[in-house]
This record gives sequence, structure tokens and C-alpha cells, in this order.
Amino acid sequence: MEKIDKGESDQAWRDLHRMLPAFTSLARKLWKDFERALARAKAEHTPENVHKMDDALFTIGDLLTGPDLDNLMKVIEKGYNQTLANKEYGNHVVQAQKLVDSQRKWELDKRYFISATEAMALPLRLYQLIEEIAMDKDVRNALVAGMEMEVLRFQRASDRPMLVEGNHKGSG
Repeated sequence: MEKIDKGESDQAWRDLHRMLPAFTSLARKLWKDFERALARAKAEHTPENVHKMDDALFTIGDLLTGPDLDNLMKVIEKGYNQTLANKEYGNHVVQAQKLVDSQRKWELDKRYFISATEAMALPLRLYQLIEEIAMDKDVRNALVAGMEMEVLRFQRASDRPMLVEGNHKGSG
């Protein structure tokens, strides 16, 4: 990340952009020189023409085996490695963002859940309220029986948290 922040990640590609045209031009010039020397040697088999052809070929060999090509390859390798590092860093950023988004979603979603203990406390509180309010005995018994059925049904379902729409912490 430090290299990205400092702008060094693109330096290798700028170096390559600077070095490659000069290297390519030199290689093409040397090849043309060799072709001319070869044509002269074919036309006139003089020792001087053969010597010029040999010199042109050796100069091309020096270019291809010398430090210029090595430097060019180092720049290409450095740029490639930095590109891979940037891609890996980008993947890490994407993974971290997905994790943050997932955590944020979980935090928002869990506001809608209550625990089994909280779910069991609701009917008990309702039962207390029913006992406190004056009402007909048959109505009270029907309400209590209905609540008991719901509690039993919930207990059979599982001990999972119960989704209750609109249950926001602190909303009352």
C-alpha cells in the first residue's frame, strides 16, 4: 500500500514506457545495418563487407545479451510484480468491504430478533396483565388457554430467536 500511496506502483511502467521505444529503435537500426551489410556481402564478397556484416551481427548480439535488455526485463518484472501486488491488495480491500457490509447487515438485522428468553417473557407479562385487569372469568380463561397454546407451539419449534417485526431496541 505504501508504494501505491507514493505513486511508485506506476513508476516501473513509466520506466518501461521511457526505455522500450529507445531499445526498439536501436534494435531496428542495428537490424537494418545488418541487412545492409549482408546485402553488400552477398553482392561483393570482399573481406571488408564480410567484416561489416560480422560487426553488425555482433552489435545486435551485444544489444540482446547486454545490460540494456536485462534492464528492460527488470523493469517489466518489477511492473508485473507491482501489478500483481496491487491486484492482491485490491482483492483484500474487496474482501474487507464485504466483511464490513456483512457485519453492518447483521447489526441491522439483529435488531429484529428477540431471544427465546425474551419470547418466553412476553406471554408471562401478558398473563400478569390479564390477571390484573378485571374481566369475565370465561374470557380470562380463554385468553390464558390461547397464550399457553402459543407458548407450547413456540417451544416445540426450537430455541431459535423469534423474528418479531418492528422490534427495535429502545423503541418500546
